Amino acid sequence: MRLLDYFKFQNRALNDFVTVSMELLQALSKGEFDKLQEFERKRDGYLKSFLMFEQRAQKINPKKDSLDSDMINQLWRIQHERKEFLAQIEELNKKIQERIEAEQITMKKQISDLHRQKERAVKFKSGISRVSGTGLDKNV
Repeated sequence: MRLLDYFKFQNRALNDFVTVSMELLQALSKGEFDKLQEFERKRDGYLKSFLMFEQRAQKINPKKDSLDSDMINQLWRIQHERKEFLAQIEELNKKIQERIEAEQITMKKQISDLHRQKERAVKFKSGISRVSGTGLDKNV
């Protein structure tokens, strides 16, 4: 039945989403933050695919006669897989967010350190040479 196929396609999109999220997490652990844009592009594609099949599945109105025990078991299994995928996605998203936030903190600290170093250099330069400081610039 098409309904089962749509649900299977949705789970496949969720599985692909999990795979891409794990790849991003591995890249982030290596410090490769340039992979974020590619991840966002792929993620959006998988979400659109998931929603498209969701809309198609909602349009189907299965007749009670067609819902036999085998089909109900398959639907239950598919829904169980979906819950597992969603739990994995939630956990991976938390890890990705933590990694990004840690990198943001590191970058803010580095920027702050650079500003302090610049301020010290200006104070050092102005403390040594009260004139223009151009001679000091040439010597340094």
